[in-house]
Parts: sequence; C-alpha cells; structure tokens
Amino acid sequence: MAYKVAYLDLIEACKQTDCPICIVSQKAVEHYLNALFYEQVNDVQVRQALRTSLGFCHEHAWLAVNSEVGDALGLAIIYHDVFHQIPHR
Repeated sequence: MAYKVAYLDLIEACKQTDCPICIVSQKAVEHYLNALFYEQVNDVQVRQALRTSLGFCHEHAWLAVNSEVGDALGLAIIYHDVFHQIPHR
C-alpha cells in the first residue's frame, strides 16, 4: 500500500515545475514531523532516541521552527530533554 501511495505522490509531483523527488521528500518530512509533534512527542522511546541524537539537524530544526509543520510545545518538550542531556560545565 505504501508503495502505491508513494507512486501516486510521485506522479502528482511530476505535474509541477519543481523536482518531483524533492516535492515527495519534503512532503514525507512534513508528514513525519506532524506525526512526531502530535502523536509521538510524549513517547518514551522516541524521546530517548531524540536525546541520544541531540535533536534534529540544522535544516530540520529550522523547518520545524519556521513552518506550519512545527509545534512550539512539541519542540520545547523535545529540546528540554536534549538540553538536559548535555553535560553542564
């Protein structure tokens, strides 16, 4: 089923002027971030993985901050954990 959805998303993206792979990739990232902020931000295993990785990369952190995808409370919860993971001097 997922392959069919990806295929249909790719066909739809080909109708636009931008790169269809970039369009589909961006849509997938936004879908993941939405799910993270609204369904998984309080999941213990997800939060542990985010603490271990020290959060998001530069690009995706700013995507979460500057777009409609982001969620201020979700980011605050995640980065509260991340900042407390870092040893203080």
